[in-house]
Amino acid sequence: QLLTSLANPYFYVRHVLVDGGWANWFGWTTCEPNGDCPQGNRQRVRGCNNPKMSCGGVYCTGDGREYGECVPKNCTLTPG
Repeated sequence: QLLTSLANPYFYVRHVLVDGGWANWFGWTTCEPNGDCPQGNRQRVRGCNNPKMSCGGVYCTGDGREYGECVPKNCTLTPG
């Protein structure tokens, strides 16, 4: 059936615009000290591939990277 359709001179492929959608967040990175114990920073990312944009669709709106504060495991307070 498909081969018959492909042989038909009036057969065409319909292109549909698909806008990108955000995938789930990946896990947080390890908490890195920022020089101000007990504060640290971490980040996580997500891809614009759920669905992946195609046929002239637009990229996801918003951020694909998120930052957060955390307490590093190896951060020790020095008595002042």
